[in-house]
Amino acid sequence: MDLSNRQTINEANYKLASIVVAQFRRGHRSLFYKTSHREDSPFVCADFLKKKANIHHIPDGRKTSRGISTSKKAGILKVLCPLMPKSRNVFWERIPVNDEAADLIAEF
Repeated sequence: MDLSNRQTINEANYKLASIVVAQFRRGHRSLFYKTSHREDSPFVCADFLKKKANIHHIPDGRKTSRGISTSKKAGILKVLCPLMPKSRNVFWERIPVNDEAADLIAEF
């Protein structure tokens, strides 16, 4: 769900490419940013959320890792890991397995 307020973004005319430092402060609806790395440059405040956005409700985090199916992990370890640098293999060897996890790649 996109809760950004496009009208205020366009009126303020700030571009992501020009932002060099960004701050999000707990309890504030605004983005505080700088367009320069200079220490004396102040933070500019940009109100970019819609008023209906509930910033005080924090969704519950996941209790367990989603994981991938055993067959998918075995295929990756057998086919792709020999082609990868050894430093990348550790990730795939340690990735959690969950056969009930939905496959996020859907063919249309």
